[in-house]
Amino acid sequence: MKKILAILMILVLVGGVAFAQVEPEVRGSATLSWGIDFGAGSETDYTKGGADNHAVATHGFYNSNNFQIRLPFFKRQSFAGGSANKEADVYADVSFKATPVATGWTAAGGAASVKAALHFYGAYMTVYGQPSFEADKALGWNPINWDPNTNDLNGWFNPAFTGFGTKIGYKNAGLMNLDVALKLASNGSWKQDGSDGTKPWDGTSGNKRREKDSKYAFGLDFSMQPVEKYLGVEATVNATLGRLSNKATLNNPGDYGYNAGITPTNVGGEKGESGMINFGVAFKSEPIEKLTVKLGFDGVTGVTYTDEGKTKETLGWDAGLSVGYKWVDAALYFAGTGTKYQGYNIAGDDPTKFKNHGINMAAHLAFVSEAEGDTNLVPGLAFHATVNAYDLLAKRSTQDMDKSLRQALAGLLNAGPTATIPIIPGLTTATTTYADLLELALRSKYAQLPMGFNLGASYKYSMTDVMWVQPYAEFYAETNHFAQHADTYASDPDKAIDKLYLGMAYEIGVKFQPIEKVEVKASWEHGKLNENTYEAGFNGGNYMIGTPINNKSHNGTFVLSLKLTY
Repeated sequence: MKKILAILMILVLVGGVAFAQVEPEVRGSATLSWGIDFGAGSETDYTKGGADNHAVATHGFYNSNNFQIRLPFFKRQSFAGGSANKEADVYADVSFKATPVATGWTAAGGAASVKAALHFYGAYMTVYGQPSFEADKALGWNPINWDPNTNDLNGWFNPAFTGFGTKIGYKNAGLMNLDVALKLASNGSWKQDGSDGTKPWDGTSGNKRREKDSKYAFGLDFSMQPVEKYLGVEATVNATLGRLSNKATLNNPGDYGYNAGITPTNVGGEKGESGMINFGVAFKSEPIEKLTVKLGFDGVTGVTYTDEGKTKETLGWDAGLSVGYKWVDAALYFAGTGTKYQGYNIAGDDPTKFKNHGINMAAHLAFVSEAEGDTNLVPGLAFHATVNAYDLLAKRSTQDMDKSLRQALAGLLNAGPTATIPIIPGLTTATTTYADLLELALRSKYAQLPMGFNLGASYKYSMTDVMWVQPYAEFYAETNHFAQHADTYASDPDKAIDKLYLGMAYEIGVKFQPIEKVEVKASWEHGKLNENTYEAGFNGGNYMIGTPINNKSHNGTFVLSLKLTY
């Protein structure tokens, strides 16, 4: 928050000079809300259990805002002579974004980002904002609960490394939308502290991190549209110029470098000493009006995996195909051995035949009709439906598990990642971490195919040119939930769940705009959603629904809010 206030103070001080001929662009919103949460379970004595473990209501006000500023520091102008009115493509701009910023007991301010670039007759050079060394061309899809104010999460393998530096490129919309750029970055600076914690050499003491720093990386980005609408091409290739064995943790949290930002972590070859080369390529086509086809592929060298107790090396890869036409959007995603989403086969009763590698697949299908525009079917009415499915080529266990063991497993998972995980009779010592237990549950015969669902509808009725009212409803569901409030089995231990189930949540409400840029909203939320997370345990055990309505896990929340947009 201090950083944000400092930047705003600078804007006030320099505004009269820097913006004499141009104006900054400011966008954002501020929201005041009052809400009441009815807790969980049925016990109303707050002395029995923690603050989140009873049915006593909590209520109060909440303030939040988000904003974005773009600063064009000088007016576009011509340096080639001629008419003073001639506008040339020479300019510099800085954008600042912070979202969300909130007040309250538990909410922290969001992260701020700053980007700056110089543009000169089609050429450009970034001055602030680290260049991306990520291969993210394989097209997955965003989570159902994705926040559109955040970055896309398309592409899930995304081999990458980090580093501060610059991107120097050339863009020309008239030349088949050509955009080509060279990226340069280092994994540390001349100011980096020594690896023993001392400061850089100053003539008396200390040393620099010569054994870790002074290493560089480069990349090349390319995109163009050879045939308008019918074919677009994007490509990237990135490489480190140093071995990944030099990936020691940097001293300061704000430091960047490919020794601190490797994705995935199982790279570097069998000895963990090679560098990284990642690449990606994507093709896009619109063969007929409103029909879009996308195909993408990513790869990275030196990915390792374990097969029969031996470490092996392979090319890590993923691929995606998506097709969209007006109301319908469908996609397939594939991931190969060594990636985070690789396949597995632990069916049968012979552990020597189990495999924790291979190809895996996920699928996505969505239908959308907007309240207006070419996808609208009924004026004012909008509705959508989405279903995502994962682990389609994986094979779960077929072995039975004793009920008491299943209940013990469900109880430990319900306790959360911070709970102490004891050695459970019947389970090996290799499954004594929360992540191991969750993986065991998701791959057992008592789990379901990982799937996420969403249905929603709204109707916007305009009373005047600016005044409107919009009732809406949203329903969410996903497989493989295990949460259960203790009140559901306090009097009867046999009611404790021992299998994973379909978790659900919903929200109903109404929005009202009395005047332009002012919105009032009243909503009833039953179940709590996580933000920007995939469904049903996919993607490292993430869940779309943080707290389902099942088994008294949540009793509901009412929220009344006022939002001002500027």
